[in-house]
Amino acid sequence: MDWSEQTQHRFDDLRQRELIGPLSAEEQRELAALLAILDADEARTLAPTLARMDREAAQREAQLTALQIRNEELAALAVQHAQLLSEAKSWLASFEQRRLVLQDRYTRLAAEPLPTDLRP
Repeated sequence: MDWSEQTQHRFDDLRQRELIGPLSAEEQRELAALLAILDADEARTLAPTLARMDREAAQREAQLTALQIRNEELAALAVQHAQLLSEAKSWLASFEQRRLVLQDRYTRLAAEPLPTDLRP
């Protein structure tokens, strides 16, 4: 059924009368049929938009998943980097300790500081 001005007028009339009081059984069926037509027309009209929205939502979900995976990988990399820095600091402290031991031994043996000693 095509929705026309007459159909709209009849629909409006039935809705207005429904607000005032109960409709007859025939009028209730007619109003239900008109509402079904509106619902079907609305579904037909909105179907392309709803399908597009579903596709966009799926794309956003895929993007979100990819970003979450990337964030997890970046977090793991940050942990590895922090571990590397910690190990480097530990090695540096160990080398500094060895340098101090060697410097001290030289100073005791030569009775003078190493020429490269940069102590203030």
